[in-house]
Amino acid sequence: MVAARAALAVVLSAAAVPAATVSVAAVSVALGQAPPQTPSTGETVRLATFLDDRPTVADPTAHYTLYLPATYDPEGSQPVLLIFDPRGRARMAAELFRQAADRYGWVLVSSNDTRSDTGWEPNQKAMAALWPEIHRLAIDPRRIYATGFSGGAIVAWVLGYQTGGLAGVIGVGGRLDPALPTDDPPFAHWGAVGSWDFNYDEMRRVDELLAREGADHWLEIFEGPHTWLPAELATQAAGWMELVAMRQGATPRDETMIEQEWRRLMTQAAELEDAGEALAAFERYRQIEATFDGLRDPAPARAAAARLADEPALKKQRRERHHWDAVDERFSRQKLPLLQQAGDREVRASAEVLLQELDIRRLQSAAEGDGYEALVGRRMLHRVYTQASFYLPRRWLAERNYRAAREVLRVALEIRDDSPLVWYNLACATARLGAAKQALAALEEAVDRGFGNAEHLRRDEDLASLRDRQEFRLLLERLDPAPAG
Repeated sequence: MVAARAALAVVLSAAAVPAATVSVAAVSVALGQAPPQTPSTGETVRLATFLDDRPTVADPTAHYTLYLPATYDPEGSQPVLLIFDPRGRARMAAELFRQAADRYGWVLVSSNDTRSDTGWEPNQKAMAALWPEIHRLAIDPRRIYATGFSGGAIVAWVLGYQTGGLAGVIGVGGRLDPALPTDDPPFAHWGAVGSWDFNYDEMRRVDELLAREGADHWLEIFEGPHTWLPAELATQAAGWMELVAMRQGATPRDETMIEQEWRRLMTQAAELEDAGEALAAFERYRQIEATFDGLRDPAPARAAAARLADEPALKKQRRERHHWDAVDERFSRQKLPLLQQAGDREVRASAEVLLQELDIRRLQSAAEGDGYEALVGRRMLHRVYTQASFYLPRRWLAERNYRAAREVLRVALEIRDDSPLVWYNLACATARLGAAKQALAALEEAVDRGFGNAEHLRRDEDLASLRDRQEFRLLLERLDPAPAG
């Protein structure tokens, strides 16, 4: 068995910048000691370069990636962004914010240790280790930010509430946690979520909560599933935090930037209006008005929102959104539990029965269309796929309920058949059930689609019944033509 992980369709657009240098002695002043894995005192450290796998002073078992922008001044005071990825992919997540760091002079500190779906302890450890670590850098204590994706967004929110020391949080594809308070948020919040992310509704609820509480807030919807935001939006999120900091007096006003961002956002809202997206344009004008009130005259945005408020198109789109969101909610409440029943050894639901009960063919047809109904169809499919490809088979393979794992994996493959890990886990479940021919066919699909870990294939006990077969040996030879010994 291999633990399946949802593929992250991220766009990495880190702009190349000239590498500056600073003496290690100077950096050491900011860090309190010679930083690990850097040249010795007297040599130079490249700025605008990622420093990976750094142990923290508070807990040497906790590691992170550090990025100091070219403008970093060890005698100065820079904003800092803590980054929490749900799989501890510190470098990948930090790369998304490199362009923002270069443009606005932000320090990036990205954890290797944060995790979703494995208990809270790794996240508590990461927060406890990184909070004192960032204070060894030359940072502005008024401008500490945090960001996270999925479970990492919850980590960022918890850190903000626990410390009261965050100026802002960039929350991506997260969900409300019952343990979090719901009143008086102590930070500004810029949220982002994919249009068919299974946490789409949750992120909308987060934004509505912040609006009710009178907090600075922004919500950006981008096309896509449950994933980190694109790098371009990461830069826009940091820019929005810069505007909020200017309005609050935490950083000097930059009149040029204020006007550039005003024009960019007003143009964007006008383009939505011209495209017939009255509701999206209305919401964008309202966001612009709230953001720029106190920075410049927001009257044009206020007037545009007022003009659209009574438009028949806006009212129709609002009704449509309400209707299809209700359909989505009923699906999650009534249909998704049918997947759980596949694990009931009395029910023994087959993939064919589950596909019919979940009405997957109709959802696939709806998802191929246009408009809000299609987005909701994609969202429903994505929700089913996430459960059927990852959460449920992981649980049932561990419980040795191989039949249930096989059936939900087959459901997942009817929705999307491009994941080598889903094919691999199907092979494992099928082999455990004694169906060698079908297991080998699934394993060959896994290899064809990119599975390449020959050592894992060789050692996985789920596949022990296949090892003496010629087809299995041929697959091993494809992955490892000349194995040691």
